[in-house]
Amino acid sequence: LRDRQLAFWPSLTPDPQVVDHAGDPSSESALTMEHVPVWDPAFSVGNDTLDTQHRLLLKLCHDAAALLATGNEASNQIHVVLNALCLYAKVHFTAEEELLAASGYPDLAAQRAEHDQYWGALTRHLEAACAGTPDREALYRFLTEW
Repeated sequence: LRDRQLAFWPSLTPDPQVVDHAGDPSSESALTMEHVPVWDPAFSVGNDTLDTQHRLLLKLCHDAAALLATGNEASNQIHVVLNALCLYAKVHFTAEEELLAASGYPDLAAQRAEHDQYWGALTRHLEAACAGTPDREALYRFLTEW
């Protein structure tokens, strides 16, 4: 399962110790890395597969926020990272929903609705980035407000 999940971006591996790197102090951007969430063992859901997926999702959010904080959103990098985030979010949501369904999770419908809402917002941000018109502040908030 893990190999299938990472096939779209083979060079990307989950970093269990995603760290918060401060933005360049010389940058004029008001967006900093101080609010970007980092993995904390308290986030663990008790399932190694989902925890690994959550770490990778956080890393992708971190990578995209770092590009925004350094003002490189116009580069192809923001598109690439957001595309990877879209692809991996879909993989994760599918895996998580399958596990929740198999365990008889009583709030599965609410979890699916939350996933749908996140997916919709993420794809709108990706479309804006592809068009060269990302809303930097809104995207930053999306990436950092988990």
